[in-house]
Amino acid sequence: MIIQSQSQSQNQDSGDKDTAGTPRDTSVFRSVLSPTSGLPAPERSTERLAREAIAIFGAGTITTVRTLNLICYYPLANRAMRDRLREELTPVMAGFPDGKLPTWQELERLPYLYAVVREGLRLSYGVMRRLPRVFSTPLQYKEWTIPAGAPVGMGAYSMHSDPEVYADPFSFVPERWLGDAVDPRLHRNWVAFSRGSRGCLGLNLAYAELYWVLAVLFRPGAPELRLFETVEEDVRHVVDLSTALPRLGSLGTRVTVC
Repeated sequence: MIIQSQSQSQNQDSGDKDTAGTPRDTSVFRSVLSPTSGLPAPERSTERLAREAIAIFGAGTITTVRTLNLICYYPLANRAMRDRLREELTPVMAGFPDGKLPTWQELERLPYLYAVVREGLRLSYGVMRRLPRVFSTPLQYKEWTIPAGAPVGMGAYSMHSDPEVYADPFSFVPERWLGDAVDPRLHRNWVAFSRGSRGCLGLNLAYAELYWVLAVLFRPGAPELRLFETVEEDVRHVVDLSTALPRLGSLGTRVTVC
């Protein structure tokens, strides 16, 4: 109801302009409603805007939260992993919060932090189920010809849990991404943000959020976090509700702050 109300308000306000003749502010919704968008009237309805809002809200919050929930568990459950992160973050986060802060591009160049983020995204899947596509022409895959019009799908879950590519695929092992001899198949199978024209539009925002949040939580001098009544089954994804979720009834990663 709130989303529908906001969408209706955007629809009503779409013609409001400031004295310079430009919209009062810009948003996805104002772009959709703009007369220059070229969209037919049904595509500019309140129902369409409400559905768009739900999609943006879900993609921009739930997936990143689930990934952070999973990643944070492992350094908190493994002292050696936490110490290694803290040691690597010491040079770039020593001035937090008063000194010069690193950019997320600087943070992603930290090898172990990069590996932790990469492994966390591998195991959090984003969208767990297959994403089907229908092609208008036949597709050739090895010796098989897939006829035109046949749905073809690929899921991050199956790609990220292939034991021939990822040894012990359901274990959180950042080390698999480190070193000069990383198996190129690891990168080939890694589709956390999908790829091509259907790749996630929020990829860079998600990366920035992941790197900055983890850098702040595990930096030197950060408050001491301790797991509270949380086990690996509280973060291991086993339920497909489009978004990957742990066992039903799990309260997720819970901590005490010391």
